[in-house]
Amino acid sequence: MSRLALGPSNPSIGFCRKTAIPIDRLVIERSLSIGTAAAVGNASLMTIS
Repeated sequence: MSRLALGPSNPSIGFCRKTAIPIDRLVIERSLSIGTAAAVGNASLMTIS
């Protein structure tokens, strides 16, 4: 069972009352994209040398 604790400066979620995880780590999304569409016109961009 988890409980939600919202403080004014550091909201966190506690599991089993021993661990507090900052909410930011649960809701921030990061992505990494590698653009390969530009290589359609130039095949040498796709080769690894």
